[in-house]
Amino acid sequence: MKKREVKSKHYEKILIITLSILLLISILINLFVIKDFNIINPNLKDLPELSLKDYSPLEVEVFEERLVLKANCYAVIGTITQDLSTSINDALNNNINERPNTHDSLKNILNSFNIKVIMVKVTEIRDKNFLANLYLVRNNKIISLDIKPSDAIALALRVNAPIYINNGLLKEYGTKYC
Repeated sequence: MKKREVKSKHYEKILIITLSILLLISILINLFVIKDFNIINPNLKDLPELSLKDYSPLEVEVFEERLVLKANCYAVIGTITQDLSTSINDALNNNINERPNTHDSLKNILNSFNIKVIMVKVTEIRDKNFLANLYLVRNNKIISLDIKPSDAIALALRVNAPIYINNGLLKEYGTKYC
């Protein structure tokens, strides 16, 4: 039984590393094909997906393998892996590990290429999975990437980027707590 668990954790780590590499490749490809955009004085008519209409800023908490997203007196709870839980918890507590994890490495790669995280938006739910977009900028070029919310949150927390959630998701899938 223990061999199977160890093997499963090994495959999970390989999957996380592979997905991170694919995300990085996608970022680099997109940065060379997206139109110029003035991030200092953005015209939201040119890029409406940056609009925060119907979105609220999130507070993030982690309890074991539960990710809690709070906004407007609603809490949405999702299940995450132990590795993601540890990664998000480290980011929330500003823990610096001796060796970087996947999200630390991604942050370092983005910094090396002078790519900034603008924000994360948790946008919808499909097939019982929450979806999110990660917005990045480099040299006035903005890209939006589809990303797992937990990975986006782990990265955004490391770079102090804002995280938002669609208000409809809060009301439909959240629990009112105040």
